[in-house]
Amino acid sequence: MIGLLEADAGSAVVLSVADALLGGASAERLQVLACGTSMAEASVPWEACLGDEMAVQPYQRAQEAVAAVTKFHGERLNGRRSLVGLGVALCDGIAGQAVLLGGDVVVVARGPLLSGAMLSEVVGRCQLPTCVVAEGFGGSVRKMGVAIDFAEGSAALLERAMVIASNLGVELVPVYAARAEVEGERRGGAGSEAKRFEQLLGQLELPFGAGYATRNLLQPLEVVRGEASEALHAWASTAPVDLVVVGSGAAGRPVLSPGQVCSALIGSFPVALWVEQLGNRE
Repeated sequence: MIGLLEADAGSAVVLSVADALLGGASAERLQVLACGTSMAEASVPWEACLGDEMAVQPYQRAQEAVAAVTKFHGERLNGRRSLVGLGVALCDGIAGQAVLLGGDVVVVARGPLLSGAMLSEVVGRCQLPTCVVAEGFGGSVRKMGVAIDFAEGSAALLERAMVIASNLGVELVPVYAARAEVEGERRGGAGSEAKRFEQLLGQLELPFGAGYATRNLLQPLEVVRGEASEALHAWASTAPVDLVVVGSGAAGRPVLSPGQVCSALIGSFPVALWVEQLGNRE
């Protein structure tokens, strides 16, 4: 797991989320990517840090970032976490460094450094799943949600969410944002959606252990009406969930499963948002 950490209080939530996802005993599995506040506007390309002839400017920035993050978060780092400095522009640097470090998920905090278009671009360029969280995270994941739309990729997304829920031992609530004006949904109603969900479950290919355990944790499908991002935002604001899994489609554009835009969720979602990469990227 890769966590992007700045020398400020707001980014400390990254450590809380990482501990919740990994468990305290496995905290050494978190590799911290230390970032200075100048990185959002840094123009040094990622390629400048590759090879033996590392450019002086990004190297110095990386060392300064490590020193600042270590000083600010010293007690919480506890010497167990590996720190790597980021000395290049955020959008290129996070994606490139995360791959080199062999990470399986990137955790970032939404705040002054990462917000709006910058945050969406970071998530869009990253080839790994990205967990975006804002200050105020409760410190543990007690229940999860997963957003599906029955389009291509929904089965893979549900499988991934079920594995995460199984690893954490928490209940998983599937939620479907349905547009009320769709004729088929008006005719079929909630019963039709429940039937489609049962059909979706039949497509899953989970390892026996994870499948058996997670089916006991899987909750009934919840249906919300309205435009996808707005309906999901409203649902997450009132539902007792701490983490919601959504999908990101091809070409680096964050979407809620193929076909529904969810970039608005990234910038303002009320709980931790796990963006899973689906499909091929250009």
